Amino acid sequence: MEPYSLRSAQKILPVSDDLTVLLLKQEGSLQGIDRNLVGCDRSGRVIWECTPPGRPDSFTEVELLDGVLSAYSFSGHICHIDMKTGHIQEITFTK
Repeated sequence: MEPYSLRSAQKILPVSDDLTVLLLKQEGSLQGIDRNLVGCDRSGRVIWECTPPGRPDSFTEVELLDGVLSAYSFSGHICHIDMKTGHIQEITFTK
């Protein structure tokens, strides 16, 4: 996968020496699904893209608390994300 420009990031979250998570601005949409949460290695190469839980949907916020990567979706979900794969491990509806 191609690296993203930091200018396309709404938020940059350094998670570890090997992983930085980018919350991309809405124009970061890929293939009609807004996968605007991506994990990058230290060279900036994308190693995963996280698909939001709804259609259409996108992520609005991301944070790392107590070792858990959580992303918040426009559709009202909190998603716990696997930091190695970018897959949603747990999802909670909040609205």
